[in-house]
Amino acid sequence: MTSPAAAAETVASAGRDVDGFAVNVRGYADEPTATAKASAIRDHLLAATGRNDYLMVADSSRSGAPTSGDCNPAGARVGQDQILRPERDKLQLLWLTTPGISDGPCGEAPASRAGEFVPALAYAHAKRP
Repeated sequence: MTSPAAAAETVASAGRDVDGFAVNVRGYADEPTATAKASAIRDHLLAATGRNDYLMVADSSRSGAPTSGDCNPAGARVGQDQILRPERDKLQLLWLTTPGISDGPCGEAPASRAGEFVPALAYAHAKRP
């Protein structure tokens, strides 16, 4: 996992044309965890660049239930529907990963390849607790 300081350094090094950044892409973190990470990155960016207008996006597609792993974990569920807020300083929630996309040959899809759509994973993700 990249630290907020390292992530901010990467974003800042891209230059002034960068409008924002995304956290939790292909991840399973819940909204409070994603918000904390995005806010920490934004704080580091403010210190490094003086800008506080970066758009913060979190991938919420697979964050609907606590999991005990990050590679096709059992119990993963679809997350919060997409939310676009008018305030740039608020976390925007988008589905950046298609539910059912495998993380690789592990967890609930040991015979899959990373990036492969696995119908059984999609079905499991779609179940609501």
